[in-house]
Amino acid sequence: MFGLNKIFSKGASQKSYSGEPIMNYPESLFNGEDSFKKVSYTTASREGFEKNYVVFRAITDIAESASQIPLVFDQPELEELLRRPYYKQGYTTFIQDALKYKLLGGNYYAHAVTVGNKITYLRTIRPDRVTIETGYRNGLSEQLIEYRWTQGSMKTFPVDDEMHSEIFHSKLFNPFEEYCGMSLLQSAMISIDQSNAMSAYNKKVVENNGAPQSLLVMKEPKDKMTPAPSEDQMSQLRRQMDDKLGKNRQNSFAVVNWMYDAVRLGMTQQEMDWVNSKTTTAREIALALGYPPFLLGLAEGSTFNNVAEARMSLYDNTVIPQLKQFLSDLDIYFECVTGKESNTQIDRDNILALQPREFEKRESARNDFQAGIISDTEARGEGNYPEDADGEFFMPSSQVPKGMDLNLLDE
Repeated sequence: MFGLNKIFSKGASQKSYSGEPIMNYPESLFNGEDSFKKVSYTTASREGFEKNYVVFRAITDIAESASQIPLVFDQPELEELLRRPYYKQGYTTFIQDALKYKLLGGNYYAHAVTVGNKITYLRTIRPDRVTIETGYRNGLSEQLIEYRWTQGSMKTFPVDDEMHSEIFHSKLFNPFEEYCGMSLLQSAMISIDQSNAMSAYNKKVVENNGAPQSLLVMKEPKDKMTPAPSEDQMSQLRRQMDDKLGKNRQNSFAVVNWMYDAVRLGMTQQEMDWVNSKTTTAREIALALGYPPFLLGLAEGSTFNNVAEARMSLYDNTVIPQLKQFLSDLDIYFECVTGKESNTQIDRDNILALQPREFEKRESARNDFQAGIISDTEARGEGNYPEDADGEFFMPSSQVPKGMDLNLLDE
């Protein structure tokens, strides 16, 4: 008798296995060696953002959280521009779109519509519609020459020697390219591909009522004289099974003759340790995107005590740095176009998700003040209270200034 390794051996002839393909695996996110090395915006969006719930949840939450952070502007002109960057687009939508595009593709592009030295609009451009052209400049190769925007027709936007252009470009770090950013999904590409394959396989198993992949084996007759079924007989048997079980079933029986001794293919979800594998893959994707797995309900191995701590970590390590980098690029571009220096800051004291930390600081300041370690002025400073109290200021009657003559209290 032949085993499964014989059935599926590389050099097996057409007669060795007469069954149809048991399962069509989902298309890989990274087909081929070249595409495996680099994630394009299209594959990152379709296979990552659209099909993978971890990628969708993480990037959406990061972008939405960043759009709710209060800012402090020192240039009213930039503040007015971001209030309405483009027709029927407000600040919230602009920031969300910008960070989603940037995290998925590694790049964010916008066409700056200017009148004189004033930016009137910033039109967001989908990253896959922009290509970067490099060439020789000042005796150096691979220098940024122009941006090409293709949407129906192609528009070119040259870049001068000082890197000025009508295209605003903000990118993530890329260790192999100077002018094009790298998607955050690049480092998680294997885990994303694995997660999508597991989800597709699980769906097929559910559609097949949980039955594993199997072979229908015909037993050899006892007289050992009956000839093997012909190919026409095997085809007729397959058609009958299709009529009985449904031709569009996802997980099918492969029909083979009695030359082989095989019954079941693959493993069940329990044998594959399905739950732990799915959890591990989701955690790897979340960590690559800078998203705490605790917020996905994966509390095992986490050091957070509650959701509030996990969200503060998300803001400290991902949301604020990503928004700060984007605003820094925007400030520099605004200065290049208008000639006005800009330094947009994040108002951390008024970020709602970081308020538990502010409460802890104020509680610590109150305790130090009551213990007599710091003065009321120092306590107000540590607790981010205004320097001057608005209205009457009361202190506990049990506290007196240090060094005060207590005999004065009797008088």
